[in-house]
Amino acid sequence: EGQKVRLAQYSRSVDAAIRPLVTGSGLPLILATAEPLNSIFRGVSGYPLLAAPTIEGNPDERTPEELAAVARPVLDRLYAAQLGELSDLIEARFNEGRGAT
Repeated sequence: EGQKVRLAQYSRSVDAAIRPLVTGSGLPLILATAEPLNSIFRGVSGYPLLAAPTIEGNPDERTPEELAAVARPVLDRLYAAQLGELSDLIEARFNEGRGAT
């Protein structure tokens, strides 16, 4: 139980450190971590664009290039979902007579 308390403290510190960097950017945040830190961080972070998928495992065992390669498909799925939502919104607006070409 003491380890979980320390991990929660660590997670809050990380959240506080990265919050100024990501807030207002509109960019998703992808975690690269293992359990139980993944769940604990998600419990303490309030960043609204925290991506649901996680890069599993210890990020210290990967190079920045490897992390970027694993993050790219996650970003592709997130952006494809955003484009789908935008497409649905545009179609809805046209159906309401509120769209133009």
